[in-house]
Amino acid sequence: MKKVLIIIFLVFLFCSCGINYKQARQIIKNPKKDYTGIDTIIRINGYYYNQRIDGIHYPFFLKTNGEFLIYKYNLNSKKKFEEDVFTFNIPDKGYYDISNDTLKIIYAGKFQIFSYDIYSINFIILNDSTLKAISFSANGGEIELLDKIFEFQEFNIEKLSNK
Repeated sequence: MKKVLIIIFLVFLFCSCGINYKQARQIIKNPKKDYTGIDTIIRINGYYYNQRIDGIHYPFFLKTNGEFLIYKYNLNSKKKFEEDVFTFNIPDKGYYDISNDTLKIIYAGKFQIFSYDIYSINFIILNDSTLKAISFSANGGEIELLDKIFEFQEFNIEKLSNK
């Protein structure tokens, strides 16, 4: 009887502690599948990153089908990222929409078993290789205003299929 109660408790614990689980699964498993035309507006044969004194931050990829992939870690160089991009953890995933000169991204990031954060970030498209992050929010909370530049780095996309 004691084992049954422990099993019931563990099942309840794992099933009830999921934060944003259903919404995150929708974002991750059902990305937009239609051609977005983003490749006619900005360059996507590589990744975008935020350059800081201590290295590159939050490199991400955009695909023509509306899919968004972000690596939430910081490295000291682009070279290190390109060497290690496929050996790190799986990227957080989401999708984007384009409206005039604004790129609107929603993605889900796992932080514990069955628990996710849902992020929203907006960029202004400055030119075909530079984006400016203007706002960010997590889990529908308060919107944080940003002023961060993300630059484009060409990257051999063929490496994606070789790893």
